[in-house]
Amino acid sequence: MDLSEIKMEQEKIFISAIIDLFNRELIAVVLGSTPSCKLVEATLTMAMAERKLEKMTGILLHTDQGPQFTSYQHHKQSKALEFIPSMSRRANCWDNTVMESVFSHYKTEFELHYPMNDYSYVKIDLLLFRLYFNEERSQKSSGIRHPKPSWKRIYSIEIRVSGCPKKGRQTTGT
Repeated sequence: MDLSEIKMEQEKIFISAIIDLFNRELIAVVLGSTPSCKLVEATLTMAMAERKLEKMTGILLHTDQGPQFTSYQHHKQSKALEFIPSMSRRANCWDNTVMESVFSHYKTEFELHYPMNDYSYVKIDLLLFRLYFNEERSQKSSGIRHPKPSWKRIYSIEIRVSGCPKKGRQTTGT
C-alpha cells in the first residue's frame, strides 16, 4: 500500500492503492485531494469490499514510513481490522518497488487512455484504468499474463483438483 501525488492541470491529487503481491492485481485505488489518513482508510475499506472481508485478519499490509502509515490512527485501524502492519526501513524504497512501479505505470499510461481535465471524471476513469490494469494489461513479471486471469487459473486448478475423486491404490488379486 502506498500514496502518490499526481498533477492534474492546476491542482494536485493524491492516489492511494493496494496491490496483491501474489499476482500484482490492483485491489483498491482511491483518489483524494489530500494525502490524509482518511484516504488510507477509504482505500482499506475499498479493498475489504473488493475481497468481501469484514476484517483483514492475518493479512500483511506493507507500506513505507509515510506519516499516514506511522500515525496513531493507522495503528488503531490495524488493531481494529486485525491486519499486520509492515514498513520499510528509513530511506529504503526497495522493498516497496512493486507499488512504486504501479504508480509509475499509472502516471505514464493513464493520460494515454483517459483525459485528466476534471476531478470527477478522473475518479471514474481511475476505476476503468484499474479494470484495464487487472484484466487487459500484460504483466511481464507474471509471464505476460494479466492479474485477474491468473487468479481465475489458480482457482480453476484448485477446483478441478479438489473436485476430482480420490483414487485409492489399486491392487490386483493373484
